[in-house]
Amino acid sequence: YYVTSFTRRPDDTKNLDMYKQEVMDTGGAKKFLQVRGEYFESPGLRLHGVKAYTQKNVAEFIYHAFNGDGTGSLTEIRSLSSGGPLISSELLDMGAVTYYYSPRELANVPEFLSLHAKTELVSIYKNLNAWPYFYLAEKLEITEEKHLKNVQRGTAYLSENDFFKLSENAGYSSVQLKEFSYGRMVFDFQGDKDEFLVVADAWHPFWKATRGNHDLSVVKANEIFKGVKLPPGDYTFILFFDTSPYFLGIYVSITAWILFLTALFLVLKYRLDFSYFSKMKVYRNLQRLISE
Repeated sequence: YYVTSFTRRPDDTKNLDMYKQEVMDTGGAKKFLQVRGEYFESPGLRLHGVKAYTQKNVAEFIYHAFNGDGTGSLTEIRSLSSGGPLISSELLDMGAVTYYYSPRELANVPEFLSLHAKTELVSIYKNLNAWPYFYLAEKLEITEEKHLKNVQRGTAYLSENDFFKLSENAGYSSVQLKEFSYGRMVFDFQGDKDEFLVVADAWHPFWKATRGNHDLSVVKANEIFKGVKLPPGDYTFILFFDTSPYFLGIYVSITAWILFLTALFLVLKYRLDFSYFSKMKVYRNLQRLISE
């Protein structure tokens, strides 16, 4: 999580209105959306560069983490690209935000941070309250409110429809992350009871999990993250993002391009052939006139 001084000048709102009007005068709403539509997200929240959109539930989670129940200083997620406030948030802890970094050494380091590394360009602090990136839940609880609060480490929070009863002494089996890539994670699991794995990575209905030829249930946990129900045994399972629902659109696009290129080829061929035959006709007429 990128930490800097986070102050908003009183004239920011006025400047933004003037900026909007200037853009509207020069390019209209379409240009305004294009200019303001992308931003750099803090690497602590997602490891990539420019992005255009954030899932609505993820954005709401981030706003709540920084602003709480009241009106806070974070009004746009893009503000975090240039650094956010130094805060202690149980939701950031639950989201496995393990490191805070700043372009300069912090003057007053809170107790939950410990200096991890320091260079001339950056100071990195370890968040001592951070939850692990993935863990086996010791117990499950039903979430009734829209946003979580007073979360307990080692607990997984599910909706009433996804809730089930864990076995006693759950959370003490063994699970290791064997492989990791974007859209695919491979885990090794060993346990003699049903377990529930929570991964601090945004849930989406296209996330699937398989154990050999058997599918495992993937549900939303901890408000925006994903959880996997694990039966007892000693096995390897794969958690992956299923792209097959997009195949139809890809096939339609490929077919449309093939039809378009075929039609373009036939049109050009017809025009060339027509031009060729026209020239030949003129040439024959000239030969006939010369012979006469």
